[in-house]
Amino acid sequence: MINTLFAKRTLKLRLQLAWWALPLVIAVPVLATTLMVSPEVNALTSWILLGFFLLLLPEACHLIQQWWKTRTVKLAALILLFCITAWHFDQGDLWLNAQARLYVSALLFGAALCAWFERTGDAGLRWAALLKIAVTCFAALSFITVILGAPPEAHIWSELIAIPPIYSNIRHFNFDLMIAIALLCLFWASAPRQWQRILLLPLFVLFGYLSVATAGRGALFALAVFGLTFAAKKFVESLRIYLPPILAFLFGGLLVFITGQGNYALGRVGQLTDADGISSGRTELWGKVLYRLLETPTALLFGYGPDAYRTLFNPRSPQVFHPHNAFVQWLLEFGLLGGVIVGVFWVRLNLLSLHRLRTDAGSDAHRIAAALLLAFFAYSLIDGMFYHAIPLTFIVIVGTYLMAKNQQKLGH
Repeated sequence: MINTLFAKRTLKLRLQLAWWALPLVIAVPVLATTLMVSPEVNALTSWILLGFFLLLLPEACHLIQQWWKTRTVKLAALILLFCITAWHFDQGDLWLNAQARLYVSALLFGAALCAWFERTGDAGLRWAALLKIAVTCFAALSFITVILGAPPEAHIWSELIAIPPIYSNIRHFNFDLMIAIALLCLFWASAPRQWQRILLLPLFVLFGYLSVATAGRGALFALAVFGLTFAAKKFVESLRIYLPPILAFLFGGLLVFITGQGNYALGRVGQLTDADGISSGRTELWGKVLYRLLETPTALLFGYGPDAYRTLFNPRSPQVFHPHNAFVQWLLEFGLLGGVIVGVFWVRLNLLSLHRLRTDAGSDAHRIAAALLLAFFAYSLIDGMFYHAIPLTFIVIVGTYLMAKNQQKLGH
């Protein structure tokens, strides 16, 4: 355990530096999409996450040491070691794999962030939420600027979907829209005065407009899961409090059709005629992955390693980097043994969130974070939440906040 006098004396300074390093974690991956494709953004983000970890190295190492005392963690580490060994003989030096670096950096970042949240609590989550909303507002204004400058006869949304002004893929924008809308509820709940809530309503309208115009079906589905799980315990009371932002969001979606910009969204709805149309071809992707896993016993047990889908299938489908399902992705990359370990951890974290909402315990921030994690779970079933650095970093932020709050409760 790293616990030196120097670490104690510099803790306050390092916590402040971590506070101001968080904008880099949240903003840089989004801004980098203007110049880089997803694998390059992931590689850049991994170094930023590693830097955050180094700021809180003593505290993160202390937490890792505590986690290592449990048999479950030791067993998981042993199984993953077998997987890594198999990948090494198949792929060579894993550290040259950008996705492997992102996974390792995200784990270390999570340990550091958990230590940070133990000391900052709800204030830390509000800071992360404010940063995510600000970055999403910047991205939204980039889209609105292009729309306002386009000639009336242009098929503007078809062009924006194909080549967005920011984000390398429009679905990454949908990730952030969903997250930002959920986080706006945090500030709506904590606003002490009515006029402060009124100032938030235009953002709900703007994000509602963009969510419907871009036809982010997965994001809308996840947002519905967020709302239903958050409000399930006290539905009438929640509806009374959050009815204005819900109506503002719906009005924003209606504006898409009032302004005559709904052709793309209607076209996406028209695809909902069969299983393949509903899934946008995902069922075919999942079938290919499962068939490839069954080719050899080694692959079935240990997988093909990080970024396996792009390595195995991308030359034939250059626009697809992942299988659009977290569990299918983990099976392909980690095999049955490693996939079960990662999957069980993800499910247990979500069960903790569900328990928090069922017992109605904790602050508004705690409950909103729990509902947001369940929305991530739903979203991860139909998209690459764990492949892209943009959603992955915020999943780690929300997940470690919940872990830190749970640890504080157990400590008391």
